[in-house]
Amino acid sequence: MDKPSRREHELALAVASALAPSEIQIERDKDKLFDPRVATEIVDVAYQQALNYFVGKYPD
Repeated sequence: MDKPSRREHELALAVASALAPSEIQIERDKDKLFDPRVATEIVDVAYQQALNYFVGKYPD
């Protein structure tokens, strides 16, 4: 994968920030003993997926 531009990084971060809260809430509803590391993983996966989508499409 190419190195993301600043714009691509910011777009991926925005998408991950928008999607992660609902995914985290779904996981919290499943398990009473929610592990905060799961939230970090959810944000990371969402960011990586969005970044894969944006890389090469929005150069600085």
